[in-house]
Order: sequence, then C-alpha cells, then structure tokens
Amino acid sequence: MLGEPKKQLSLTRAHAALSACGAEKTNSQLMINSMLVISLVAPNAAGKTTLVTLLSSNYQTVSENYVELDQWGLDNSFFASKWTWIGSWFNRVLAAKQNGVDVLITDRAPVEAAAYPEDGHELFRPLLISMKELGSIGINCRIVYLFCDWEVLRNRTAKRLESEPYRRQYREGEAGFNNRLYAFYEAIVRPKASLVLDTSKALPEASRQELIKFIESERRSEDCYSALHK
Repeated sequence: MLGEPKKQLSLTRAHAALSACGAEKTNSQLMINSMLVISLVAPNAAGKTTLVTLLSSNYQTVSENYVELDQWGLDNSFFASKWTWIGSWFNRVLAAKQNGVDVLITDRAPVEAAAYPEDGHELFRPLLISMKELGSIGINCRIVYLFCDWEVLRNRTAKRLESEPYRRQYREGEAGFNNRLYAFYEAIVRPKASLVLDTSKALPEASRQELIKFIESERRSEDCYSALHK
C-alpha cells in the first residue's frame, strides 16, 4: 500500500510529460509559416458581413457568431456578455493557423467588444494587446475599418430591423446607444486601423477590389519579412 502513492506520482508525472509534449507539438505546428488575419470592424450595418461574403470566394473567412453564442441573452452593454465570443474568436483564429490557412478574413475583431459597455475604453487596450500577441506565433492581425456616414448607417439600420426585428434585443434600434457606438468607433477604433474603407456610397464590389489589393500587398510584405529572417 505504501508503494501506491509513488506509483500514482509517477503516473501523474508521465501524464504531465505527455501533456507537455502535446503542447510542444501544438506550439510547433502553430509556428509553421505565418498567417495574415484581416478583421473587418465597424458599427452595425456598415457592410461587414456583405464584404466577408464577397471575399469568401478568394480567402478563408470567419463569420460573426455572437448571436449563436449568446446562450444567456445578457444585456449587450454588459462586459460579461462578451467573453464567450472573444474566446471563440481567438480559438477559431488559432485553429485556422494550425490548419495551414495563410489568409483569414474575420467578421469583427475582439477590440469591438469594448465599444458596447459604457466604460469599454478600459477594455480596448488589453484586447488590442491580445491580438498583437498572436504575432509571436506568426499570426499577424490587421484591422480594416469600414467607415459609413452616420445618416446612411441610421437608414440601413432601420431597414434591417424591419426584416430582422430580433436585432432590437441587441439595442440596434436605440438612437442614444448607436450614437455612442459610432463615436467610439470613430475616436478609438479608427486610429488603430491599417486601412479605412468608406462604404457610405461605394458599391460592395468596389470595396472588395480595394481590400484585395491591400491584402495582397500585405502578403507580399509578410513574404519579404519571412525571407529576410530565415
């Protein structure tokens, strides 16, 4: 009986060693090649999903899955309502990297979670740092901001609520809430963008072509950087 704890301990150490090997293998897989992540960010109805759909024939894309993950229906302005989605975003990006994807387009980015709570500016910097940290394993994130004129955005939102009334539970129809969101995006998010596209009047296809030019330019830059550091 006295020998059992030692056996248990050795098994625990063996399990830890195997886990470490698994983690090392996973980390080494993540380090192979680099991946460019293009995150489209903007207030609701600016055209993110439309553009992601158009780009899906050119690149691997990740849709926004906030509504699907909203199991508990928490108030959209609560910090607590964002953590599941933030974790899901990072998991999907990491999975894409492990699967060998070289360019990934995402509908939204974690930094946008900071736009919804009233004190969200305190959350913005840690989320931005978290995205930048991915660069250490070859995941290079770029924020692309879709600007849209306020009045155009309001009209689009009103039309969308007619066909998708469930969006009211996420406060899309509240003028004060939307006005605060818009101000946050313009003051806090836009300055961190690598590219700004004006979707107020431009046709989606024109935005798609401009974004493809940007992506291919970034890919060439990444290839040159990788070649210099081999």
